Amino acid sequence: MELDELTIGNRIAVVPQQQQPGGNWRAECDSLPAGWTCEIRPRRDSGIRSGVPIDAWILEADHERLRLVVSGSDFGFKPISDRMRPRYVEALQHVVSALQSGVLHEQDTEYFSEVKGMFSRCVRRDQWDWYAVHVALGSPTRERAEFYSARLSEISKSLKRSNDVEADVLLSRLDDGEFLQVISRASRSIWGGSPTLSAPPVVDRAQQTDVADRRVRSAMSDKQKSKLNRATATHEETLRILGSCLEDSGYQVESNRFVDAFCRLKSG
Repeated sequence: MELDELTIGNRIAVVPQQQQPGGNWRAECDSLPAGWTCEIRPRRDSGIRSGVPIDAWILEADHERLRLVVSGSDFGFKPISDRMRPRYVEALQHVVSALQSGVLHEQDTEYFSEVKGMFSRCVRRDQWDWYAVHVALGSPTRERAEFYSARLSEISKSLKRSNDVEADVLLSRLDDGEFLQVISRASRSIWGGSPTLSAPPVVDRAQQTDVADRRVRSAMSDKQKSKLNRATATHEETLRILGSCLEDSGYQVESNRFVDAFCRLKSG
């Protein structure tokens, strides 16, 4: 394995050798460059056995100390769930808007707290989706993630105390020329990873009218056609308003021939 491949999230085959004080296992890895050591950080009931190879994830790669820490568990490497995806996107978009406008509102507290939690995941690595969040946020170093987490926490606390002046000052210090780009890209990345309808989406709803529909319309009276047209227009306007509200809140709205509007809410 090349040095540039020794990065968080890459898979590597290792062979456990001996459990050490503290719980980690010393491991051997034939693909490591000369001089490197490897440790396995197990989770409870991991089932690790000496001499039995495992397919592991790289958790840490210390290129100065030539030390690799891996995990044989999928914990931390699960994709962002349907429940969390819109929640993340909504929070990111509100923080982006606050940075661009320079205006904060008391209701922004939960959004800053949510984004703070995303960066905290990258520091603590204690959630099932931490690696997916880490990648979406541009793979920040632990130090950088900790810095952003602390700043976002300070803003959230100031808003909770209704200290608008302090919150505004903290907000102005938050964007270091990189932060806004990071969270904007993260919002697009997470939203873009949303599962889509299995049937192909239909762009032009007018094309959905099939032969049977046209035959039914041809048998209608002018009064019936007028009522149907009004009902259709009302239906389309309702869909437009609903879709606009959902998209403003960070949801991805889709449609196809059989479904007028579809999106995955925070509840899944």
